[in-house]
Amino acid sequence: MKGCEYKRLGCFFVVGCITTIVGFGLYYAFLFLRVPYLLASGYSWLLSVFIAHLLNRLYVFSGQKSFFQSLLRTYILYFSSFIMGMLLLAFFVEVVKLSPWIVPWLNLLITIPLNFIANKYWVFGKS
Repeated sequence: MKGCEYKRLGCFFVVGCITTIVGFGLYYAFLFLRVPYLLASGYSWLLSVFIAHLLNRLYVFSGQKSFFQSLLRTYILYFSSFIMGMLLLAFFVEVVKLSPWIVPWLNLLITIPLNFIANKYWVFGKS
């Protein structure tokens, strides 16, 4: 991996940390308001994906595609990750009996590497 790629990966990590903090903050705020955990996850996801797209476009990947094309692809990508995360969330909460406060953190171990690769080559890659 070239030095530039390490910098990009580092920026992706920082953007991911920011959007994760925002997303989890929203998730926990919705839980605090007694919103069911699956709905809380959905609402926080919609807002945090938009923020992730903006920050990734500005600071990580130089967008070759139009804003709306890359935004659509961002939602498609993160929707795939969202479905996987929701299935894992429901499984680990309902079947394994883990806390809904902890399971979303476990999901990140799978989604972060997959999202970086897809963002780089599909969302923001050359048209």
